[in-house]
Amino acid sequence: MARLTWLPLCFSIIFFLITLYVNSLVQVWADRNSPYWLPALPDIGHKLLPYFSFYAINNYFLLASFLLVIIRYIFQRDIRLIVFRRWLFVQAVMFIMRSISIYVTSLSVPLPGCNTTAVGSPPIEAFYIMSLIHATCGDVLFSGHTVTLTLCALAWTTYSKGEEHYPIRWLWNKYKGNNREITLGRPGWLFPKLDSTGDPLSFYITSLLVWMFTILGYLFIIATRFHYTVDVFLGFLLSKLTWDTYHYYIKTLAERRSIVITRFFLWFEGYGHPPADAPVSLLTGPSYGLQNQQEQPEHMEEPGQVARPGDAKEMSTSVEIKKRKLSKKADDSAQKKKKVQFSLKNDENEKPKKLDFDSLSSSLKSRASEKLGQVAAAKRQARVKPDPSMLSNVKLIKKQLKSKQKQMESKKKKKHINIVQDKENTTFRQRLKERQKLRRGVLYDMADKSKKIWEVLRRDETTNEVRVKLCGELMKLIEGNVKFLSMAHDTTRVL
Repeated sequence: MARLTWLPLCFSIIFFLITLYVNSLVQVWADRNSPYWLPALPDIGHKLLPYFSFYAINNYFLLASFLLVIIRYIFQRDIRLIVFRRWLFVQAVMFIMRSISIYVTSLSVPLPGCNTTAVGSPPIEAFYIMSLIHATCGDVLFSGHTVTLTLCALAWTTYSKGEEHYPIRWLWNKYKGNNREITLGRPGWLFPKLDSTGDPLSFYITSLLVWMFTILGYLFIIATRFHYTVDVFLGFLLSKLTWDTYHYYIKTLAERRSIVITRFFLWFEGYGHPPADAPVSLLTGPSYGLQNQQEQPEHMEEPGQVARPGDAKEMSTSVEIKKRKLSKKADDSAQKKKKVQFSLKNDENEKPKKLDFDSLSSSLKSRASEKLGQVAAAKRQARVKPDPSMLSNVKLIKKQLKSKQKQMESKKKKKHINIVQDKENTTFRQRLKERQKLRRGVLYDMADKSKKIWEVLRRDETTNEVRVKLCGELMKLIEGNVKFLSMAHDTTRVL
């Protein structure tokens, strides 16, 4: 029993740490390959939200959400191992996806003038990044902070059934002197609804507060220019889809082919060999039933034993309702058969009558021909010769319509000309803004390089040869700066 429960958790912890290190290592490589000389991409979130310079608040949100999930489930003995192994496993999968995406495509840095602190060798800097001591700037598309915040919120909403209120209720009972057993209450603000297997179905006050905290973390990531808005959106979307896909997969493990992946996840979840039609709970696993109790692992319970008071439908009631529906369908079909037999039987000999289909078809044809004749006569009576006055009125109306159409077309052409002129003005302004951004970025880069060279020149350790080389580089930078400014002035004049 101990092996079944602890080995998968140890595997997920090791897998999580390995992928976290790989993600941090790739983060350093991606940061060194990122184009720092390019300006930031246009972003709606950066335009709507004001700039917030204290970017370390993103790490505080990350640590707070991570620690809250650990504190929430570490004292709940029945499901803590299940929650932690799935939560860490899905996070490891997301780290693999992120390490591929940030290395394959390098985007410009969202915060101009961002200075990375990961300057040493990449294998060592990866450990500093894992512990949130150093930070990089060019690891965008998609956000790792968003992934962790989203998975922490999903762990709350998927597995929590209101047990976090138990300590408060226990203290209240102690204060009042009651020795009642603490159980789940009715669904509402404090407790969610449960399904037939005992899993949470609805939101309640704690899950709503958790998601409000998570959304606030998303806004701070965008406001600090730590990531683009698309990084946050893709981080949330991929985390949600991966989480739901994993939970759907483990719910349908018994129906899948017995291949290596299926066997691994049966061992990882501790399901044993469940029957194909067994209902599966996310918290207690499959329900083996009375016939397969010997194959059920010892550490698992039946879903019916886990379902607590509330609006949750128990297995017995759902089965009874299905039986009633099936019996009603059977009764209806039997009554229909009796009616058909009664209509076809003869009263004297109790033998079925023989229907004459030729006579039926001829009678139907005659009725149809009569109705068609009546319709044709009604159409003949309804025909009336048109008046000449009506024809003249119709011609006048047509002329008026044509004149109105011409007026509308002329108005549309004028509007189109105005729109084209407005677009040309806006494109001219956008070009000027882009040129200004490029000029600022290049000037910032040249200033940074000249500062570094000047610091090296001021040192006493530098030799004369090195100083001569550095002076030559300074002259090249100054010449390049002058050329760039003259080119920028010419381009603005042309524009």
